[in-house]
Amino acid sequence: MRLRTKLTLLPAMLVTGGFVLLSGTVYVNARRSLEKSAERLLHQQAEHLISETEQRYQDELRKMTNWSAMPLVVATALDDRNEALVNAFEAYFDPVRKREDYSAIFLMNLEGDCVACSNRIRLRHSYCREVVSKTSTARAAMRGESSISEIVLSMASGRPTCPITVPVWHENRVVGVLRGTFSPELLSDAITNQMRIGHKGRAWGFCPGLDMKLPEGHVLHDPLSQAAYIPPELPIPAVPLATRHAIFRYVDDNGAHLAAVHQMEHPKWAFVMTQPMEEVLAPVRAIRHATLTVTVVFLALFLIGMWALIKPTLRYIESCQRLAMDIQGGNLAIRLSVESEDEIGQLARSLNNMADQLLENRQELQAAEQKYRTIFENAVVGIFRVDMNGVVLAANDALARILGLQSSEEMIGQKVPQSYVDKEQRRFLYTALMSHGEVTAWEFDVARMDGTPALIQIHARAEKTPEGDIAAIQGVVEDITEQRKAEQAISRAKEMEQLLTEARLTALHHQMNPHFLFNVLNVIDVLARTAPERIPYLIQELARYLRYALIPRDGTATFLHQELEAIQSYLAIEKIRFEDNLLLEMDVEPSAEQAVIPDPLLQPLVENAIRHGMKTSDMPLRVCVRIAKKGDDLCIEIRNTGKWLVPTGKMPNTTGGVGLENLLRRLDLLFPKRHQVKTSEQDGWVTVRILLPFTEKIDSGFKWETNT
Repeated sequence: MRLRTKLTLLPAMLVTGGFVLLSGTVYVNARRSLEKSAERLLHQQAEHLISETEQRYQDELRKMTNWSAMPLVVATALDDRNEALVNAFEAYFDPVRKREDYSAIFLMNLEGDCVACSNRIRLRHSYCREVVSKTSTARAAMRGESSISEIVLSMASGRPTCPITVPVWHENRVVGVLRGTFSPELLSDAITNQMRIGHKGRAWGFCPGLDMKLPEGHVLHDPLSQAAYIPPELPIPAVPLATRHAIFRYVDDNGAHLAAVHQMEHPKWAFVMTQPMEEVLAPVRAIRHATLTVTVVFLALFLIGMWALIKPTLRYIESCQRLAMDIQGGNLAIRLSVESEDEIGQLARSLNNMADQLLENRQELQAAEQKYRTIFENAVVGIFRVDMNGVVLAANDALARILGLQSSEEMIGQKVPQSYVDKEQRRFLYTALMSHGEVTAWEFDVARMDGTPALIQIHARAEKTPEGDIAAIQGVVEDITEQRKAEQAISRAKEMEQLLTEARLTALHHQMNPHFLFNVLNVIDVLARTAPERIPYLIQELARYLRYALIPRDGTATFLHQELEAIQSYLAIEKIRFEDNLLLEMDVEPSAEQAVIPDPLLQPLVENAIRHGMKTSDMPLRVCVRIAKKGDDLCIEIRNTGKWLVPTGKMPNTTGGVGLENLLRRLDLLFPKRHQVKTSEQDGWVTVRILLPFTEKIDSGFKWETNT
């Protein structure tokens, strides 16, 4: 064999064999990498589905709890024979049921009867008393415990359902049970429809082990409008269903598939995510085809070039080798001179183009690095990366500012656990990262370098070793201290507005109390026969009292003398009513009459003094009202003979629920740490003493925004 032939065939065979071996190795490794990546992706997406589903169930539990506290629900539970309330319950919760994917929302009394429902067909149905009311969750709700039940087959609709049961409270006692049957399949469909797994991947949600058999002869009394429920037929082996999560493969008529199954603990629900292996391995198959094509073309060109131009080829190969070594060494400034248009000349041109492309890529990478470094350094949220021991590996200036440092350079190499106010928080964070690999929106209390507290929100992801240990943690930190303060301020304002509304409604109820008006009419009837000359005086006082009571007033405050006028009219009426059985004493310092007080303040206290004093005091009942200015404070003291009807320190509630606790809360919001309320019972006298900041400006200290 001629040397030229040997120099042509031997390199061709060696190059071709090496190229095939390298391509085969790359193909095998790429296939494994793609499969592992697909498994991790399926695992992460399944975990995300489980996490989102668990959060949705907790949201539904909180939603049911909020519904149970609605005045409509409480009122219906207290008066379940009131047709108007039952109709109002149905009118409100029927749209809610349709909108919120509930098959039914109904109210049970403590005897187990369905007394109100979003679907009237279930009212007083025997199934509720005989079956539903005897379940463990219903019994627990009657004891005051909320719960999410396991998924069962609904005897009403014939579909999987997850009952959520919460107690209905009134005055610290359970008066009913609110129960909603939530559709897990609709929730599962809503979540999985948002999930994308490649182009051909699919996701299913189902309840493993759900008994789909209805009792023989059972008739669905509340079927839904959807088609009959059919559990998905999935080729899941028994082993994955026996574990909480697993990765497995299966083959069907469409070929091989990669799948992940994850299960929730409570309620029992599972998600299966699949992706065809054909789609998983599509990139590596393209590489295989491209490799084969390139190999054939390269071999043909190589043989032709070696056969025709062995000597120039060897020289060109040496030049190309030197250029390749320069490129490998990072020297991208050298270029080959292209002396021919044959394959080796094209190789030289390709190497030149490669060097040009690498040089361009290097410049783009440098620009990108500078760009992202600028973003990293100028971000408004803190960015960090720490090792397992809490030593800072990387941080930006925003994080340094959050922790009270001048720059991120002060943090590098330092340990961050010392910033935690509660050291247990760090342990909880690491536990969550070990379990889930990432945490989102975790809130922590930290101490800045100057000792001032701060509330931060952290989003972090764990970098794990092949053994599953945490090697490093990276994430972002946001200072939400001011945000939480603003939310608390809004909450305080809403609470104050609610208390004011309750106080005014209660005051109006007192003012328009039918018993009070009946008593006045009875007094007029008596005076008409015994002392008709006193009737005009009584009517004048009643008119003055009602004028104050019925005139609409804006704001939260009124002048003291305005409420005193109404109180004096009220006391005059009560004096005519009780005559010698009621002795009144009112001592108001003139300088205090222009003081501004919360509206209402005196009226419920004076009415309580008379109402409860008449029940507990020896006759005659004595009521004393003393108001004076003491320094910068307004002192209000209301005393009556008798005793408390409840333990000392709690105000007897007036009709409607306005008592000392309501008053204390309103004063706390209006005058935080600037007022006093003291009650006492001594020597046959009950005393309520209030100290408020004295002001004559009706807009001073009585606007919600000034105290938030």
